[in-house]
Amino acid sequence: MKRPHINEHGQIDLPSIEALERRELRDWLYERLHGPDINVPSDPRDGGMPHFLISVIYPKLSRIVQEDLRGIVFDFVKDLAANPRSPWRNEAGEELLMLTDPVLVHSNRREDMIDVLHGFADSPELLSQTSTALRIRVLQALVALEYRTTREFWHQQGQLLLTRQFPVIIEGLGLIDLSAVFEWLSQRNWDDSFKTIAFSVLPILVESYTAAKFISVLENMLPELSPDCAAGLRDFCEDQGLCLSPSADVIVPPLSLLSVDSSASKRKTGREGAGTQRRELAVVGMPLPLVTHSEAPWIHTLINFMLPEFDHEMSLTRKALERLPEENLAWRPHKKSMSFRELANHLVNIPDWTPLIIDTDFFDVVTNRPTPELESRQKILNAFDNNVNQARKAISSANDDHLMKPWSLLSRGKQIFTLPRMAVLRSFVLNHVIHHRAQFCVYLRLNNIPVPSIYGPSADEL
Repeated sequence: MKRPHINEHGQIDLPSIEALERRELRDWLYERLHGPDINVPSDPRDGGMPHFLISVIYPKLSRIVQEDLRGIVFDFVKDLAANPRSPWRNEAGEELLMLTDPVLVHSNRREDMIDVLHGFADSPELLSQTSTALRIRVLQALVALEYRTTREFWHQQGQLLLTRQFPVIIEGLGLIDLSAVFEWLSQRNWDDSFKTIAFSVLPILVESYTAAKFISVLENMLPELSPDCAAGLRDFCEDQGLCLSPSADVIVPPLSLLSVDSSASKRKTGREGAGTQRRELAVVGMPLPLVTHSEAPWIHTLINFMLPEFDHEMSLTRKALERLPEENLAWRPHKKSMSFRELANHLVNIPDWTPLIIDTDFFDVVTNRPTPELESRQKILNAFDNNVNQARKAISSANDDHLMKPWSLLSRGKQIFTLPRMAVLRSFVLNHVIHHRAQFCVYLRLNNIPVPSIYGPSADEL
C-alpha cells in the first residue's frame, strides 16, 4: 500500500498525502485509525490517539484532499452505524468519531452525519450491546456538530451513563437552551461527585450564552429548582464571581403588576441626584412608575423585565414543539382549524415579529412577509431557535426610551392599533405565543401525546 512519507522525527510530508489517490488515502486512514499514532520523540501521547495526526494535518491539506477525507470519514461512520459486524465497533470507532469535529463540523455533510449518528444513538445496538465508551463518542460527536434535538433524547441517554459521563448530557441540553440544563440538573442528586462534574462543564455554558443571560435564566428558574440544585448553582455562581440578585429566590412580578410607593422612594433617595427622577409610563393603558437602580438594584431597565419572561416563555414553547408528531402533521381538530404543521409554523414565526417591532415604526398587513412552511420537526425547531435568538438580540439592543415609543399596525394605511413598543412585544409576541402554545398543547392531548409541564405539572406528569 502506498503511504505518505514520515521522517524519523515524526514529521509527515504533506505533498506525499496530496499525491495519494482516494482509495490509497482511504486505506491509509483506515490503517492509521486502527493502529497507534506516530510516536514522536518526547510525545506525551506515547503512540496513542490515532486520530490526532489526522486532526493536525487536515487544515493544512488542499480543499480537494479535504473533501476526499470528509467523504471517507462519512463512509466509515455510516458503516459503523449500520453494520453490526463493522470493523469500527471497537476502539478504532472511538478514534474515528473523534474526527467529527475537525473534519465534518463545517462541511456540507453535517446534516447527513447528524442523521446517521442520531439514528445510531437510538439504535438497539448502541442502547444494549456496544461499549459505553463508543456511546460517549457518538454523543460527543452530536454535540460537536451542534445538534439541537429534544430534551427527551438527552434524558434517555443520561439514564444510560455514569455520573462522570454527564458532561456530554449537560452540553447537549445546553444546545437547546439553559432552562433545559437547569431543569435536568434539578432532577439529579447533588452529591459531591455530581457537584464536581457540574462545576467542570457549566463554565462552558456561561461562556457560550454570556454571564448576563446565564444569570437571567437562572434567577427566573430558581424558585422551580430543587433545594439542592438551587444551592449548588448558587455555589457555582459564587465560585465563578457571578452575582445573583438579592431577590433571586422570589419570582419577579410581571411589569404590569409592579407598583412602587413614590413617596417612600423620595424619602430614601431625595429629589436630587442622578437617576432619582421618576417618569410615568403608560403600558397598555396602565400607569407605572419607572424604578431606579438605587431603589431596586435588581432592576436596571425595561429589558430586565422583558428578557427573563421572554426566555422563559420561549423555552416552554420549544418544549411543546419538541413533541410535534411528524407522522401526523396534517391532523386538525376541525376543518376551520389549523393543522399541526400550520400551528407549529405559526409558533415559529411569531418571535420573528420582534426585530420588525424594534427596528421599524409600523407594519402594514398587506405587505407580504415570506413564511416558508417547514415540513419536519427538526426544521421547525431549528427555525424557532433562530427566530428566538434574533428576537432576543433585537430586544437587547433597545433602550427604555425606544421601547416606549409608539409602534403601529396598519391595514392598507388604516391604523389597527398604536401602542408603545413594550406593550406590542408583550401582547403581539409574548401573549400571542402563549395563546397558540396552549392551543398546541390541546392538539397534543387530543392525539394522546403527553403534554409537557408549562406552569406546573401536566396530567401526564403527576
